[in-house]
Amino acid sequence: MQIYTLPAPNLDPLQEALGERYRFETGANTLERATLLDTFDGRLRSAALELRHSAQELQLLPGRDSAVAPRSAPCAQPPEFAEDLPVGPLRDLVEPLIEIRRLLPVITWQREVTSLRVLDRRRKTVVRGELARAQFGGHTSTYLEIRPVRGYDRALARVREALASLEASEAETTEGEALARATGHLWSYDNKLRLTLHPEMRADLAMRLIHLRLLDIAEANIPGLRRALDVEFLHDFRVALRKSRSGLSQVRRVFPEPAVQHFKEELRTLFRRTGRQRDLDVFLLSMPDYRGALPPEAARDLDPLQSYLERQQAAETKDLDRLFRSQRTRHTLTSWRDYLESEIPTRSLPTAAQRPIHEVARQSIHRIWNRVLRDGGRIGETTEDAAVHAVRVQIKKLRYLFEFFRSILPAEAKTAIRETKRLQENLGRFADYSVQQQQIRSLASDLASGDWSNAKTLLAMGQLLPQLEAGQQYERQRFHQTFGRFSSAANQKLMKGLLA
Repeated sequence: MQIYTLPAPNLDPLQEALGERYRFETGANTLERATLLDTFDGRLRSAALELRHSAQELQLLPGRDSAVAPRSAPCAQPPEFAEDLPVGPLRDLVEPLIEIRRLLPVITWQREVTSLRVLDRRRKTVVRGELARAQFGGHTSTYLEIRPVRGYDRALARVREALASLEASEAETTEGEALARATGHLWSYDNKLRLTLHPEMRADLAMRLIHLRLLDIAEANIPGLRRALDVEFLHDFRVALRKSRSGLSQVRRVFPEPAVQHFKEELRTLFRRTGRQRDLDVFLLSMPDYRGALPPEAARDLDPLQSYLERQQAAETKDLDRLFRSQRTRHTLTSWRDYLESEIPTRSLPTAAQRPIHEVARQSIHRIWNRVLRDGGRIGETTEDAAVHAVRVQIKKLRYLFEFFRSILPAEAKTAIRETKRLQENLGRFADYSVQQQQIRSLASDLASGDWSNAKTLLAMGQLLPQLEAGQQYERQRFHQTFGRFSSAANQKLMKGLLA
């Protein structure tokens, strides 16, 4: 299948270019409304796919360079989450891409669609296709979709030649994306920093750019988290705040200390106020795994727990909405932006403010790198969980620094970044098992003291603890392997070269 953007609103110029050997024959004409669906972070667009809902049908259409074949399935209403997708090949492809994110309408447009065939002189169908006139926001485009018929490659080539002679371009993007882009409705959210810093840039200017980008990411997620569209809005918001706090702590003597302490505390307060909601989100996301770890009868006993968590989550969502409507929160974010966008002072600057960012970056990375090597090397079989968690915090800070300064580090840094990521993931799973055990014990206490305590539910929750403890122990054992790779002589030699 190929899609072309036609310069004319009809097929007359194309028919003239084809000559008398081939003729177009049009068929049924339909008028429909189509809705382009994608996640807030554009996961389907990144995969060169368009998910379109129209006329009670869901269509998955590939972009120009996609190797995916078109797929369709009956679907009465636009789906919101992966579990709403019709079971079948379309879902099998889309579900791993969108994961837990909600499908949101990007645009809804009118489509006038005419089926067509290209006939040869014997009135044999040699090419099939569809002519679509799309209208949205005062913008109209005409698209021709052509599909080959087996055994008629020469006819298909002739149609392509005729299209080329008319300067009809093969569509660079899908129909919905083209309309959204042309009318300014295409989302541009990205949770990556994607900054290109100059190595000799002043450190205070570079860090302002980094913090401003993180603030943009945080604020872009506020409407979605207030509406509880999906759990990733709050997650991305909190990660952006955590990175900002880490940058203020680890890249030192770049901003005045009073400002650093003030904004660290303000961001820390906001971060903590959103923690309860995130804990509930993570627990509910883990419920399918918890159920799968129990016998079917015991898995059903977790139903009261899920209902309890969902009620708590709904209450927290309302509290979050109030939090982000509050004057305190608005002032925190506004004052932080005002500070970052304010004129850089030329006097009374901190000692590292005017130094080149590559010097400050290397010193910051070197300090945390050595701390991880020292503290991680002390972890043994009997080391308390708190010490393991402390190493996790340090490795996370190191990962953030790599992310901040990736554009000014040599290409060889990707090896060290990869080992850092592997160690962080190992310690992250260790922490998840630890937190889940704490949450289950705490929730069991809450349920046991409530008016509707259920003995079977408490027993099922108790059955989960040994499995979580075993998972945590497994990750502790894996730590020695992952830390061994991280602290290997080869990796240390590489880091010394990077940070020289």
